[in-house]
Amino acid sequence: MQTELEHDWKQPDPSDLVARIEAMSEDERRGALIALDAVSRPMKPREIEAALFSKGTSRSQRRAIVGAVKGFNIIAVIGPETDDG
Repeated sequence: MQTELEHDWKQPDPSDLVARIEAMSEDERRGALIALDAVSRPMKPREIEAALFSKGTSRSQRRAIVGAVKGFNIIAVIGPETDDG
């Protein structure tokens, strides 16, 4: 039997998703919306720069990258993966 964490995630069935949302209490829906807003809002230029800094990007590279992408709705900066995190 699979636990929720072991679930093989696939594209959710939209009708199942609607049913799950409709089954939530008002507090559960409010909490889900707060979490969704927190992880899906666009990053501010300083947040993008901080994420690039944490990956070792030089200041001149960070400024060029942030200047080029600040108009996009970026919600995450990831990779490249390294052994030290």
